[in-house]
Amino acid sequence: MTTPRMRTSPRMRTFISGLVPALLAVCLTALSPGPAAAEVAPPGRADPLPGSFSWSSTGPLISPKPDAAHPIVSVKDPTVFRYKNRWHVYATTANTAGAWSLAYTSFTDWSQASAAPQTFLDSNPNIGNR
Repeated sequence: MTTPRMRTSPRMRTFISGLVPALLAVCLTALSPGPAAAEVAPPGRADPLPGSFSWSSTGPLISPKPDAAHPIVSVKDPTVFRYKNRWHVYATTANTAGAWSLAYTSFTDWSQASAAPQTFLDSNPNIGNR
């Protein structure tokens, strides 16, 4: 004896094919572990994080250095990396008209950062399509 097959319409098959992944996602979310519990220090040991902290600042390490073609008033969003014993810094600049540009500087020690010359990338003939 054979069991009769239930016929489903294309619309029903589409509904079921969408329903199965949705139910699977809900079940996996419900069964997944919650956020990790905060680490508790064993008795007799200090807490993992201090109760308070403080820091001090030296003030700006790199400041705007405007020239005749670049009346910049701010330097922000630096990208800093070290290569061949030098610190290299690319930064966004803004001028008095509110236009944005990019500048580059490099130095061997952070104590030299404020005196390091800044090169404006729009003045370099080797960058971009000029």
